[in-house]
Amino acid sequence: MFVLAMIGAFIPLFLPYNELMNIIYTANGYIGIIFIILVAVRVILRFSGKDKKLKKADKNE
Repeated sequence: MFVLAMIGAFIPLFLPYNELMNIIYTANGYIGIIFIILVAVRVILRFSGKDKKLKKADKNE
């Protein structure tokens, strides 16, 4: 964990601000798209009745 923190601290020292923001915003966009797709698939599975784990969780509530 410490190694990742050190990498995260030293990379910005060597990159210009505009390149750093380009990398961060691009990665954030891709992660957001993946998250939205996963949530949509989960909702579709829940309402189609194919997700057995969610059925059990709904019955317990």
